[in-house]
Amino acid sequence: MHSGTVYKIDNIRPHPNADNLEVICIFSPYTTEDRELVTGKHYRAGDLGIWIPPGNIISGWLAHDLWLVGKKRRDEPFEVRNIEIRGVPSPGLWIGEWYKNDRSKESKLRTDGYVGGARDEFGFIKWPWWDDNWKVGSVIVGLDTWEPSRGSSESEQSVANREVAGSSPAHGSND
Repeated sequence: MHSGTVYKIDNIRPHPNADNLEVICIFSPYTTEDRELVTGKHYRAGDLGIWIPPGNIISGWLAHDLWLVGKKRRDEPFEVRNIEIRGVPSPGLWIGEWYKNDRSKESKLRTDGYVGGARDEFGFIKWPWWDDNWKVGSVIVGLDTWEPSRGSSESEQSVANREVAGSSPAHGSND
């Protein structure tokens, strides 16, 4: 069964080669190694999220919800990979509990981009599929078959981690 583990963002630093990316360091007291992942500028230190290691398969619906694939490929399984983004290794995929509310007209990363709305707290939106029972160390299983438990639309997108994980044949394509 394909799974991820809940971690906490310990700190965030600027990406050395990209103004629109950051490197997050995630921490769990249940492991001795910190992990660094490249993400967009969506997160805050101290927030929780799910780290999905390379080699795991996530459902096409989840890959689409995370803006990793376009709607034509949302019925296909998606393999999370170890990739390098502008010279910085990024092992796996991060799904944050919270992410920055993007108020630009073209973005779906805003509260009015959801069916039924989303909660904006201090400029951040809670990922609609987050379970408040998840804590650091929780193992989230079944990501390869995960589908939403409540209504969503084809245009609904929640987290734009497009450059954190790769896919085949065209990484991050929006076909």
